[in-house]
Amino acid sequence: MTSVSCASSIILDDMLNGNVTQDGSSFFVGLYQLNQQLGFLKSNLTTINSTMANLQSSSANMTAVSTAATNALTNIAKIPNNVNAGGNMTAITYNTPFNAASTTGTITSTFPSVLGSSTTGGIVGSLYTTTTAVNNAISAIATAAGNFVAQATTFSTSVAALQTTISNFTSFMSSADSSFGNSLATANSNTNYVLLGVKVLYGLAIGLSSLMLLGALLVAFCDKTGCRHLVYVSCFFLFFLGVLGFALSTLFSVVVPAVYFGCEFMSFSLSSSANFNSTITSTQPTSAASSPTPLSAATFQPVCPPLPATSSLLSVELPSAPSRTFPTH
Repeated sequence: MTSVSCASSIILDDMLNGNVTQDGSSFFVGLYQLNQQLGFLKSNLTTINSTMANLQSSSANMTAVSTAATNALTNIAKIPNNVNAGGNMTAITYNTPFNAASTTGTITSTFPSVLGSSTTGGIVGSLYTTTTAVNNAISAIATAAGNFVAQATTFSTSVAALQTTISNFTSFMSSADSSFGNSLATANSNTNYVLLGVKVLYGLAIGLSSLMLLGALLVAFCDKTGCRHLVYVSCFFLFFLGVLGFALSTLFSVVVPAVYFGCEFMSFSLSSSANFNSTITSTQPTSAASSPTPLSAATFQPVCPPLPATSSLLSVELPSAPSRTFPTH
């Protein structure tokens, strides 16, 4: 009883608060921490979703930016002649020689070709290409932001529903932990009375069986027919004792294997990180940065009191945080 109550208390405590494997290389998150992290995730999703909403195409800010980028492209394309988008600058020629009284020829300026246009390259072409790339990037960001907002809304709803479920289950497990602890404390304090009750039950069964046997012998060998009533009364009470014994046997037939194999599973899973990863998938490896001081077996493993040699239940050793304390049984 003592070992089972100790192991069960540690298992419930680990489910609520989390723990590390016996070798200290992996840890699992308890329900309290999981519920808290889901709350942080939901809050952060709300903030991120609000920020992304300002970046989608339908927002006023992105509409203004898109309009400004479109106007900039149109104006850049008009730079060469300030008339037609994509037009070229009119060719410029200079008379030569410049300082002569009369000219003998002309020189064509290279400035129009250097200036270029939105379709032929040059300075204007490079500026137009760069602005187009920026405008396309802004459009892609707006589209991606719109898709994110659409998906994030569904995801946020799912996270909120999951947190509600985890929160309710955490409350249930916490209440069960408290109730189980109180029940175990009551059971441990009344162990002597329970043992006395079992002995009384055995005594009644032996006494009634002896009384029934005595009545049967008196009827059979001493011709005391009135003693048959001893057999009737004994059979009546033995029937109810048999029903009670059958019910208790059925109960323990269900509880004992579940506790035994549950403790076997927990003992195997928490013995090393390899065993833990092979049985429970929600694990995260601890690193030297997150756990600079390795935990030793002597500092963080509470050990349940061993069972007597005649007991069929398993005495398990399960880990728990160093700051936790357990009642002395």
